Amino acid sequence: MRYQSCDKFFLVLIISAFLPVPVLADQAAFPVDEGFLSIAYEDMRIVERPAGFDLIHVTPGAFEKLSDYEGVIIDQPEIWIDRESGYPGAQPDYLKAIADLVRDTLVGRLVKGGNDIVTIPGSNVVFMRIAITDLYLKKKKGEVFVYQPIGSVSEEEMFRTMLRKVDIIELAIQMEFVDSVTEELLGAIVIRRGELKKRKAADGRLDFDEFWAIVDEYADRVRCRFDNAKLPKDEWLDCQVG
Repeated sequence: MRYQSCDKFFLVLIISAFLPVPVLADQAAFPVDEGFLSIAYEDMRIVERPAGFDLIHVTPGAFEKLSDYEGVIIDQPEIWIDRESGYPGAQPDYLKAIADLVRDTLVGRLVKGGNDIVTIPGSNVVFMRIAITDLYLKKKKGEVFVYQPIGSVSEEEMFRTMLRKVDIIELAIQMEFVDSVTEELLGAIVIRRGELKKRKAADGRLDFDEFWAIVDEYADRVRCRFDNAKLPKDEWLDCQVG
C-alpha cells in the first residue's frame, strides 16, 4: 500500500462514473495498460462514452459507506507513457503539470464540498490512487522549438506549452479508492479517451479544452457522490447530470 506523496494530486474522478450505462459488446477492442489497479481489469464493467469508454467497478454498498469517511488521502499520480507512443518521452515538468491540473481541479471541487484532504491513515479515511496511462504522444510536424523557464508559469501554461511540441493522441486515467486501514477496495475506474492507435486513426488528438472538459465532468460527478453520502438515500441527486 502506498501512502507516499500526498502532494497535490487529484482526488477521485473515480466515484463519479459508476452509473449504469449501455455496455459495449467487445471489450477486447479497447486495450488499456494493466497493472496499476488492484482489481482484474476483465472483471470491470465497460461502458461507452463519447470519444472513448470507461471501465468500472463498484463494491456493493460503497456509495453508502462513503458517509463513514471524514477525510481523504490523495496519492501523487503516476504517469505511464504508452510503450508504442510515436514520441516516447516528455520533460518531467510537463508531465507533472498534467497530473497537477487534474488533481488540483478535483481536490478543489471536493474541498468546496466540505471534504477534508488529510495525510494520515485512519479508520475514517479513504485512500485514493491515480495514474495517467496509455499516454500516446505524437511529435508536431516540422521543427518546433519552445523554451519554457521552469517554475515561471502556471500548470496550465506549462501544459499548453507541451501541446505546442507534441500532440496527445490518447490517454487513460485510472483510479481506485480503498479504506486506508483495511485496504478494502471500494471502487475503481478507468477513463479511456482519444483516438485508439489500434484503429490506426489519422490525425485525431486531444486539445487542451477537450482534456479539460473530461476532467471537469468527472470532478463534478465525484463531488456529487461525496455530497450524496451526506444525505438520506431518498434525497440523492442523479450524478450523471451536470
